[in-house]
Amino acid sequence: MANELIIPKNKTKPIKYFIVSLLLCILGLLFITTPEWFIRSNNPGVIKIVGYIFIILFGAFTLMFSQKVFDKQPGMILDNEGFIDNTSGVNTGKVKWKDITEIFIKEALDQRFIMLKVKDPNVYMQREKNPLKIRIMNMNNSLYETPINISPKGLKISFEALLRKLKEHT
Repeated sequence: MANELIIPKNKTKPIKYFIVSLLLCILGLLFITTPEWFIRSNNPGVIKIVGYIFIILFGAFTLMFSQKVFDKQPGMILDNEGFIDNTSGVNTGKVKWKDITEIFIKEALDQRFIMLKVKDPNVYMQREKNPLKIRIMNMNNSLYETPINISPKGLKISFEALLRKLKEHT
């Protein structure tokens, strides 16, 4: 499509988290298979239990971060019709430029968010199927009068540049 802008994901943090969680998972495996390396006792049960906890906990993190690291989807796609944000945890699908009534900035937990008010928030909230994510969208809608927000931290673009790109279309 003409005038399509594809912004890749910033994978620096997910790669770091993936490596750390994988190393901790391997450490858990070592706790189980060679507990004598880590404890001088006739009863290595405690270190083995810690090993199993590490494998379960950090194994789950490794899987979660591997999905982010190996995901081939672009972070965001902007075109003449609207945009799709693939970095957000919620599924709003394509947000159409014609639906956006206001763009503003909010800050929470030392992170800035680009908030996008839309004509009918329910249209976008109904696209999400996960009950927890629906609650988050409802909370955002109650607090900020919009369920749609973008954090550029997951994208390879500065906050200011993304804000400028979004405002160019509205």
